[in-house]
Amino acid sequence: MPSAIPSQHHKEIEENGYTVIRDFLTQEEIDQYKKLSNKLIDISRAGNWPFIRINGKQFPPWDSEDDKPDIWGVTHLMHPDFNDVGGKQYQLLYSSEKLLNIVKDILQTDEINMELLNMLINPKLENFDLSWHRDDIKNTATAEQETELLMKNAYAGCQFNLALCEDECLIVVPKSHTRPRTDEEREKLVFEEISNQLVVKLNPGDIAFYNPNILHRATYNCNKERITIHGCYGAKQLGANRARLILQHGVGDWLDKFKPISPKMEELYSNLRIMSDSFKGVKLGYSLDG
Repeated sequence: MPSAIPSQHHKEIEENGYTVIRDFLTQEEIDQYKKLSNKLIDISRAGNWPFIRINGKQFPPWDSEDDKPDIWGVTHLMHPDFNDVGGKQYQLLYSSEKLLNIVKDILQTDEINMELLNMLINPKLENFDLSWHRDDIKNTATAEQETELLMKNAYAGCQFNLALCEDECLIVVPKSHTRPRTDEEREKLVFEEISNQLVVKLNPGDIAFYNPNILHRATYNCNKERITIHGCYGAKQLGANRARLILQHGVGDWLDKFKPISPKMEELYSNLRIMSDSFKGVKLGYSLDG
């Protein structure tokens, strides 16, 4: 009889909406991925990588008429066009046993979908703030709609921030992932402080997992270095519930060219292909506006 999947982190997210694992990376791994990430950051800031998040815009689609726009994120780290620079190393991280063991704990399943792997960085020209939001529920949702969606998508997926530098950018409202917004939270839609909010403080090598529909926002300081790997995974059985949230980023556009580096990566990739193919020709739109 197979052993039960551990549930420590699942219980922490179930209770508070997030969990933090200290010293997830060794110093050697921090140095390795920071060097690799800086290489891609330089390429992106120079205007030579098209998959970026542009300062002043919170949610996809991101496009700019500028050759070298101010950016706060670099996306599609596992894109096949990035293989020669570092995409294969990011695949190693994404498919690592120690990372997947946490994902299985949180989602309580061994069947995991590959989803997204991106990077959150500091802009260079102006500070930037993300307003309060849930990742796949619009702020116009009624309390009844919120309740239904929060229950439906509770453990369809999870996402993480893996810090390579000190990171105090993510702000959450603990326990808000299980309930509709309060009157205060409905009124404060931008950058105001909300009762019981908490700044998630990460040291280099720490990783935070959180429910994507916890109420949260973020701050980006152009004078403080930020290099944070930001990714997500889905539960295979509930993949359809994640389709819009994931496919809105364009990951389906390059799956035909993707070359997994290992059997585990092949499994994660194949599960995403199944989900992506099932929505071919369907206009899913975007989760959020802005």
